Amino acid sequence: MSIEDDMAVLVRYSSGATLTYHLTAYAPWEGYRIAFNGSEGRVELLVEESTWTRPGVRTEGAGPVLHGAAAGDEAGRTQLLLRRFWEEPREVKVPTGEGGHGGGDVRMLADLFGERAPGDADSLGRAADAADGALSLVTGLAANRSFATGLPVSAQGLLEI
Repeated sequence: MSIEDDMAVLVRYSSGATLTYHLTAYAPWEGYRIAFNGSEGRVELLVEESTWTRPGVRTEGAGPVLHGAAAGDEAGRTQLLLRRFWEEPREVKVPTGEGGHGGGDVRMLADLFGERAPGDADSLGRAADAADGALSLVTGLAANRSFATGLPVSAQGLLEI
């Protein structure tokens, strides 16, 4: 096997920011939690793609996770909490679209293959290009090198190879 079933990674950026990442590949649910701590408080996002796995169902070649009325009883939820200092937490509504990953797959494929509908421009500049995609792999490459050597690995050093 060349894929980790369970891993933890600590990344330190040159800006001083840190990232902690923990993957459990065999978990009974699919999703993620992400939090950002900053000078005005914290924002937390929980995305549950599915809360459990139905026994006897093939996962090979499975379709996208369904949302809304079409979703089954294994469907999860999306919750965004804003926790400002000295205030009660408040939930922020997260709109989701049709299709896999709350509608994100549709937008990503439109970005990749140039099929955006008129008036559906990427006004927030979220779309990544090929260079962004390649750079996103560097953290994973550094983590794999660290697993193999047991030492910290400089991502910049990998880029200079």
